[in-house]
Amino acid sequence: MEQTRQWESARDEEVWAQKWTPLIAQIDDMALTAPVFGVIEQRFRQIAARCLDISSAAGSQSVAISSATTGEGKSAVSIGIAAAAARNLGSDVLLLETDLRRPTLAADFRLDASFGLAEYLASEVELEPIIQATRMQNVWLLPAGRPCANPGPLLRSQKFQDLMKTLHGVYPTIIIDAPPMLTSPHAAVIANQAESLVLVARAGHTHIQDAAQALKAAGDVPVRGVVLNGTREWIPRWIAGLLGVSRFAIE
Repeated sequence: MEQTRQWESARDEEVWAQKWTPLIAQIDDMALTAPVFGVIEQRFRQIAARCLDISSAAGSQSVAISSATTGEGKSAVSIGIAAAAARNLGSDVLLLETDLRRPTLAADFRLDASFGLAEYLASEVELEPIIQATRMQNVWLLPAGRPCANPGPLLRSQKFQDLMKTLHGVYPTIIIDAPPMLTSPHAAVIANQAESLVLVARAGHTHIQDAAQALKAAGDVPVRGVVLNGTREWIPRWIAGLLGVSRFAIE
């Protein structure tokens, strides 16, 4: 009993004085003017400021957004960060969808999903026509295209590496919506095409062991933090310690 009390006391000392609030609500309309997005826009702008260098427009920067498994909100977080980065930086941001098995972003933005990254990597489709403007100012989307049952060879190809070099030469900021780390064997390959990684975890859904394994699976890419999605609870620092990464404190 005494040992338990000592553990609880040590744990309580590690509790942050910041209260985590939901980063994502049900988003039916991805326009920045949508009331539901307006409520959480400032929180995304805080996250974007921690993910990206907003002090200088020189060069190109990229961050991959992933999760441990499906259903944790990584694609919605990718959209939010892309929109916020465009606002923060005042320059073009490319949202690159690389989850070729379960593409969703074209539908979210109500754009054409017939041609995208999969078609570009698998054939002679030109790049420029498949990069589409969104209703968000300065946010462009390169969608995944049609669902692909075996995306590994495409995403591990030299053509994909060459594409990333091309995109870095055109867009100041690239947000990569990557597949989940534990369900996609090629997710780490994608994450390592970015300068850094943000992991999305959902309260009540993501097991901490899965989150830790996802970060380990990411390999050498620097981890900028973990976005905890869907909670209003106080989150103790010891959880972040188990993951071995910093956290974003959202007001």
